[in-house]
Amino acid sequence: MKLSKILLGAVAAVAAMGLSSCGNNEDQHGILKISGDTASVEYTNETTDTTYRGFRTLKTKHTDAVAVVSIDTKQSTAVNDRAGVFGFVFDLDKTTNVKNSKEVKKTVYDFLSVSVRANGNAIQAYVSKFEGVDSSNMDGGNNFKDIDGNELSTTEKTIGGHTAKETE
Repeated sequence: MKLSKILLGAVAAVAAMGLSSCGNNEDQHGILKISGDTASVEYTNETTDTTYRGFRTLKTKHTDAVAVVSIDTKQSTAVNDRAGVFGFVFDLDKTTNVKNSKEVKKTVYDFLSVSVRANGNAIQAYVSKFEGVDSSNMDGGNNFKDIDGNELSTTEKTIGGHTAKETE
């Protein structure tokens, strides 16, 4: 599996632990390959200036998971030795018809993520809470974006009555 130049953000190419009865597919690039109880990333970025992100929820009501994450850093030609991120989303909440500052209705997600990434010779793990993630504008930058197209930060703002923020 080649993970070249992938930095899939804090939620990464994420297999989401959905606690709802229907699945959400926010993987517009086909980053995740899911077969049974296995999810893998099989995606090669064509450019070094765009971060691609995506997630898919699993049609499950499980509230726990045991996972083995393997990142083949030898196959990576990633920028800054970052071979990608893979993790789980949990406590996912989807809100539709949230208006951005231009009165355009959007769908936003709130969720928590636990993720693992290879950064040079170091393996890193982290947990973040994301609020107000624009489902139609996940790519680019270092973080998810809000419904106005701005990267989420640790400074809370309210757009269309909905909070947009990352809590690290």
